[in-house]
This record gives sequence, structure tokens and C-alpha cells, in this order.
Amino acid sequence: QQVQVLLLSFQWIVVIAAALAILNTVVISLMERRRQFGMLRAFGMTRRSLVRSVLAETEAVVIVGGVFGVALGL
Repeated sequence: QQVQVLLLSFQWIVVIAAALAILNTVVISLMERRRQFGMLRAFGMTRRSLVRSVLAETEAVVIVGGVFGVALGL
């Protein structure tokens, strides 16, 4: 039973580390594209549509990262 608890806690540590890695990737991507976002706004893109496109990209990164992570984990 102690081994199961230890393995479960290791599993949660890995999940948290993976979530932080994905968050780091998304934040770096957003920071590198600040100038591009400014240009899109200058060309007439609304704030709402910019937020939607960023969220769509973030969802794609999270889904692909999650699928590959689960596949490799199994």
C-alpha cells in the first residue's frame, strides 16, 4: 500500500511538471509574438478576435501535448 501511495504521488508530480512545461511553452510563444499581435490590432483585428485566436492556439498546444504525453506515458 505504501508503494502504491508513493507511485501515485510520483504520478502527480509528473503531471504537475508537464502542465508547467506546457504553460511555459505557451507563455514564451505569446511573448515572442507581441509585435505580431500589435500589427494585427493595427490592421483592424478586434481585441475579442485576437483573444479567440490566442485561445484557439493555446487549446491546440494543450490538446496535442496532452495526447502525445498520454500516448508516450502508456
